[in-house]
Amino acid sequence: MMIGKKNARTAVLRNAVKRRIREQFRLRQTQLPPSQYVVRLSTAISAKDVQAVIAEWMGALEHDVA
Repeated sequence: MMIGKKNARTAVLRNAVKRRIREQFRLRQTQLPPSQYVVRLSTAISAKDVQAVIAEWMGALEHDVA
């Protein structure tokens, strides 16, 4: 998981995103095919955008399950 300072300015924000991504992965891990996943933010986000980032991640996981 790569969440750099350029994309999430505060440590609190970076850790919140990482924690939520890990939790969503953990909940779906048994349904996913064995593979390696890389998460990297490509644009800067703010605290308001965290929910959208998590929704996009969940969509990607659902795509792998199907």
